[in-house]
Amino acid sequence: MSLDKAMLEELRPVIESARRELAQMDPDDVPTRLRNIAKRSDRTLPPPFARSIVHELEENEQFRTAVAERFEPDDPHDDILVEYLADPESVCEQLRERAADARDGDTGDLLAQAGLRIASLSEQLIEGKKRVTDLRKGHEVEIRDARLLAEDARARAEARNRELTITVSQRDDRITELEARVLALERVVVDVEAKAQRISERVRRREITRDSMSQGDIRQDASPSDPLALAEWLDAAERRARPFRRQAVHDVEPAVPRPLSIPHGVAPDSGDALVVLIEQSLQRIIIDGYNVAGVLHGDEFATRDARDDVIRRASQLARRTPAEIVVVFDGSDDEAREGFRSPDGVVVLFSRGETADDAIVDLVRQGPARTVVVTNDREVRIRCASDDCVTIWSSAFIEWN
Repeated sequence: MSLDKAMLEELRPVIESARRELAQMDPDDVPTRLRNIAKRSDRTLPPPFARSIVHELEENEQFRTAVAERFEPDDPHDDILVEYLADPESVCEQLRERAADARDGDTGDLLAQAGLRIASLSEQLIEGKKRVTDLRKGHEVEIRDARLLAEDARARAEARNRELTITVSQRDDRITELEARVLALERVVVDVEAKAQRISERVRRREITRDSMSQGDIRQDASPSDPLALAEWLDAAERRARPFRRQAVHDVEPAVPRPLSIPHGVAPDSGDALVVLIEQSLQRIIIDGYNVAGVLHGDEFATRDARDDVIRRASQLARRTPAEIVVVFDGSDDEAREGFRSPDGVVVLFSRGETADDAIVDLVRQGPARTVVVTNDREVRIRCASDDCVTIWSSAFIEWN
């Protein structure tokens, strides 16, 4: 007999009764094919094992009789399962019909459930479409508003850019005008200094002549011919001219050098920045050694070759400017490195108990006048920046070389 799921469901009471019988049987009396099933305690028996019990019932009349004696149907009026235990073949067709009816009933239930599910999903689909439509409309409004805001912001930015361009142009013109005025004032100062020097020289000569004529110590019309007398005559003239020469020097105020600056249009990371600073009477150039070495040699910046390369470049700079060149490297107490001065006069220092950055800042604070610091370290540039100290990038020093 074909045993599908529906047939097994119809025979379920018989199968359960057979399992109870197996549980009561002596292990040696259990049929061979059912020994594994007798050991199982599952509430629901898998279909393969259930089919094995049915086949054993149909083929083993003794086992079937033992099960029939213990069988109690769920429905006392349902005699078909009792007849099955008496003669399986006699009720086979009836069981197939009942299984078919059960399948049809299950299919109808499934169809009904599917119909309800479809209706529910249809409602959800309609609601989802409505929400999508509403969201699309909302997004279109937001996109339109965002575009308007973007256009307005772009218009304001363009207007601001035009204003800044005009302002920069005006300031450039003003800077050019001020530079021209400074050059003119410098020429005036030079002319005044020269004029003051000429006036001082004339006053000095006039006073010497007047003193000579009044005291008779030196006679202009008769200079001594004797060497010793001539020397005394010159000494006397020097003594009388000395007060007037000093007064003339003090009357003319010395020119005050302009503060260090990088002209407009010259980038602080270009070699031109160092060129224009060298021309401004520098007193000292401090170089962040390992910072420059890192730009030149990457990960090998802490090697001796890298340090020698930086010192060699600093020596080239020392030959081009009278300013003092100082190169500062990071050091430690364990390394016990001592500073030295290269043959070209470059002062090489190793920081002890502090970082090279702190050592550079200390040097600048001790004497910031007309000092240039070469480093890419932003913090060092900020800490060293002042009216008397200008910072430039390491690339400016490298490009200059």
